[in-house]
Amino acid sequence: MKSGGGSQKGSAFERAVCKQLSLWWTADEDSPRDNIFWRSPGSGAMATQRQKSGKNIDLIEGDVSLIDPIGEPFLQACVIEIKRGYSAGKSSRFDVLSIVDAKPTSRGILLRFWIKLSELAYEVNKQPMLIFHRDRRCSCVCCRPALISLLRDHSGAYRGSGIKVKSEMPDKHWFIIMSLEGFLDWANPVSFR
Repeated sequence: MKSGGGSQKGSAFERAVCKQLSLWWTADEDSPRDNIFWRSPGSGAMATQRQKSGKNIDLIEGDVSLIDPIGEPFLQACVIEIKRGYSAGKSSRFDVLSIVDAKPTSRGILLRFWIKLSELAYEVNKQPMLIFHRDRRCSCVCCRPALISLLRDHSGAYRGSGIKVKSEMPDKHWFIIMSLEGFLDWANPVSFR
C-alpha cells in the first residue's frame, strides 16, 4: 500500500461496517437495507469539535451516524468506533496479550483505544463498541459485559469464541472481544428497540 493510504483503507472499512450494521439492523424486513448507518462526518471529528464548544453531540459521537431514523435506538444505546490496520509494530498493533504482559506504560493500542472510547461512552451514558480489523484477519468487536447481558435477554447465550479482558482497570474498562460476524449472527437488534 502506498504511504498515506491508511485513512483511505480505514474509510472504506468504516463504510463496509456501516453497511453490515444496516443489513443486521433491518434483517427482519422483507428487503434488508444497507443504508441505515453511515460514517460520521469527519469520522467523529465533528462530535469532538461540537463537544468542545458545548454543543449537542447526541447521535454523532464516534464513527457511525444515521441516514435513516429507524436506526436511532441503536445509536441511542451505543457509541461505536471503527479501526482498521494495526497489525505491524509492537506498540501499534492490536495485541490482547500486551494488556497482560507489557509494562503498564505500554499496554498497547487496543487498550488505549478502548479506554478512550469507554470514557466517551461513560460521559454520554452509552455502551462503547469498538469494531476493529487487523490485516488478513476477521473483523472483531469489543464491548462491555453489560451489553452482552442486555443482548442475552433476546438472543440467548453467546456460543461463539470470545475473550474477556479484565485487570486492575475500573469496571467501566473491562471488555469482551468476539468476531464481528459471530456477534451480528447472535445479537438480536430487538434488544435495542
